[in-house]
Amino acid sequence: MTDVEPSDGMSVRVDRLSVYSVMTVEGSIDFGTHERLGERLTEALELTRTAVIVDMAAVGFCDSAGLRVFARAIRETRMRGMSLVVTGLHGRVANVFEMTGLAQEMFVRTDVESAVSWLETGQSRVGERPTFGPGSG
Repeated sequence: MTDVEPSDGMSVRVDRLSVYSVMTVEGSIDFGTHERLGERLTEALELTRTAVIVDMAAVGFCDSAGLRVFARAIRETRMRGMSLVVTGLHGRVANVFEMTGLAQEMFVRTDVESAVSWLETGQSRVGERPTFGPGSG
């Protein structure tokens, strides 16, 4: 289920992988795109009872409007007894998530494969060490 609107600088794809929802985001998350991101996160939540994995590897910018969407998603997944796992955080986006404390409120993994491995086994891949978040143990 792809949602591509190149005019606003963000694309979002929501898929199922085993019992998990995987949301792949590309581009910029900002005031102009945050509502659609929130809608797609809600859709991803409805596809699973276990966990939502959000792949942010292709996101180069996230402002406060986007951070609020993630804060709501953290609350919603906790209320449902689910996990929110964010992968691929890098550069400025990783810094913003870390500085605001959001990274410590969600599970952070390097990529989708390691997120699935961690969700299924409770262990990280050999040599993987997330830099922040509750999943860094």
